[in-house]
Amino acid sequence: MKVYRNKEEAIIAANATDDVTRLMFGTPGINLFTQCVNVSPGLAFSMINAWLFSGLRWSIEAGFNFYARQAECIQICGTFEKDAVLKARCGNGVANRDIEINDDNNECIGAVTRYTSSNYEAAIIEKSDLDLESASHPGLISNTFYAAAGYRWDDKEHPMILSAGLAYEWGQENYILDRWTFWCKYSVSF
Repeated sequence: MKVYRNKEEAIIAANATDDVTRLMFGTPGINLFTQCVNVSPGLAFSMINAWLFSGLRWSIEAGFNFYARQAECIQICGTFEKDAVLKARCGNGVANRDIEINDDNNECIGAVTRYTSSNYEAAIIEKSDLDLESASHPGLISNTFYAAAGYRWDDKEHPMILSAGLAYEWGQENYILDRWTFWCKYSVSF
């Protein structure tokens, strides 16, 4: 997203004599919004319960895995430069406090509040406007049931193992995908 770093940049764009400067002049938002942050990851907990049955050549395993993790906490370290405004897509020194990805040019013809050099301060991006939670990993709970079976040929010159398994994972939130996993393994020792 383009921004006007300060009121002087907005005035330069508004007073420009050529169309390219009026439309394109500004600062890439990443240059201002990339901040030094402290990230506290919180706690994570994993518990596995498994039952293993093994015979002379067979082994069967069934289990349950529970995983929980706290959400990360993110805080800006240092000060946040607060003179910038979001640049309206039409440029011309106009700021748009509520720009969205699907805005059309109504922002420049009066359908929304125009923030120009006369009311620039009302559009300034504050530290409280930043959604730091959107940059953090959310807390989650994941559950997995699994089962596997294998057969061993230990009496061969090169011992072999063949096994296969199936697992199902689910969670309560949409960032844990409900998924099935199937695997098959063959190994030879020599």
